[in-house]
Amino acid sequence: MAIITVPIAKWDRRDSVYAGYPPPRQNPTLLFAEQHHGPGLPSFTVIGAPGDIQRDARDLVRSALIASGSPWPTHRVTINLAPAPVYRRQTRGTELAMALGHMELMGSLPPGAMAGVGVIGELRPDGTVESVHEIAPLMAVLVDAARTIIVPQDNLAAAQTSAAAGVTLIPATSLPQLRVTLTARLHPAGSPERMHHNDSYNA
Repeated sequence: MAIITVPIAKWDRRDSVYAGYPPPRQNPTLLFAEQHHGPGLPSFTVIGAPGDIQRDARDLVRSALIASGSPWPTHRVTINLAPAPVYRRQTRGTELAMALGHMELMGSLPPGAMAGVGVIGELRPDGTVESVHEIAPLMAVLVDAARTIIVPQDNLAAAQTSAAAGVTLIPATSLPQLRVTLTARLHPAGSPERMHHNDSYNA
């Protein structure tokens, strides 16, 4: 069974909001998305998450992958997000990492493309990447988990200002753009590995 683990930094909304008041208290939070693709009937399971949260995450990831020209898995997909108390409140902000994990496990990204790569950003149904509010605290919680970080293009300038020494930033606008960037990062243009991967994906 293939397994990929991707660190994520997101804002965790701790309090309920009624009629917009009081304002929600949010905290920068580090999560890890561990994804398993294995044999079995097609399914998408986020371990421990309520049904409505699973459906929302599945529908968003599927829509974004299909809109971006990446295949949707036709087998069993299991995702464990840890720590559990955070993701059980909401999965918003984890779908980009889920989609990129799917892309590597399905062959749209070369093996190892997401190794050591952290993710910040929110995924839209059309496969584009949405900016986040105040990226600096999110960068801080990822510093010990990843030395390469995917950040929304609109947050790049702020991320560069707050990035720790030795951290590589990958600006993100969409899943197709990330496919090209992450593939080129592992296999420069013209390399046999790059050509083989492209031939396999386009077949």
